Amino acid sequence: MTTDVNPFDVLELEPETSAQMVERRGRELLGKLELGFKGAERFCAGSTEHQRDEATVRWALDQLRQPDRRLIAELQFTNIPADAHASNPEPYRWRDALKKFGF
Repeated sequence: MTTDVNPFDVLELEPETSAQMVERRGRELLGKLELGFKGAERFCAGSTEHQRDEATVRWALDQLRQPDRRLIAELQFTNIPADAHASNPEPYRWRDALKKFGF
């Protein structure tokens, strides 16, 4: 699955989260999706709302189980307000560097 969202955003977690907590959150979301819990099918990445399904959660878990992919996700994770770039673009100019190099 190819997606433009960060796996931490899909699971609604911070990069500092332990591997055990990542697995726990993944199981929790899969259960909520299976049972049809309201709100489990949507998540926000930045200022954009996205659809979440079982395949997306499984993709995020797979990404965060692999140490090299988790590192990339940690480096790409940003908790920057949507309008921050417009007011001061200089600190964020390397934000998409890994994507431009094929990661």
